[in-house]
Amino acid sequence: MAEWARAHNVSYEVTKAVLAGRLKGKRGEAHRIAIGLGLKVGKVIAPQAYGAPPPKPHRSLRVVP
Repeated sequence: MAEWARAHNVSYEVTKAVLAGRLKGKRGEAHRIAIGLGLKVGKVIAPQAYGAPPPKPHRSLRVVP
């Protein structure tokens, strides 16, 4: 299990939790692990495919409608 986690660049602890049923693999790394282990059907989309989030306005700037 640790070797698989290292080979796929994911957390060993999260992998263990997914296999033990403590995490359902609905979001994030647990979701990618569940798909990688064949526990779920789906495809993993690389985080770069989402694009960068829009920048947040600076706290000192107020948006006036």
